[in-house]
Amino acid sequence: MRDDVMRTSPCKRIRRPAGYMDIDTSSKAENRSPNPFPELKLSDASKLVISKPKKKKYTLDQVQKIVMDSLKCQEEKLRAEYNKVLNRLLKEQFDSFTQFNQDYISRHISKSRPDYIS
Repeated sequence: MRDDVMRTSPCKRIRRPAGYMDIDTSSKAENRSPNPFPELKLSDASKLVISKPKKKKYTLDQVQKIVMDSLKCQEEKLRAEYNKVLNRLLKEQFDSFTQFNQDYISRHISKSRPDYIS
């Protein structure tokens, strides 16, 4: 195979660009792109990936307490919202019943004859 031709599949050949030069792997990493984190060397990047796991920040009991407190808080909020909606609906129902009762009594009184003569 020639230097300027790469083989990608048995049937297809791709020509390398005219300015292409073979560079060894150590200089490829430095010439490929500038380091986005200049304070870190490229050799330090591999150490960051293979770092040891950090120690636990919370114990199991602490996590359970946090979750339970959060659930209690959420439950209180939900109960308060539920009670608001329930009270609103009960008030509407009571108002409707009161209106019905007043209409019924007024109709009943207007239909009945007075028992006494004035």
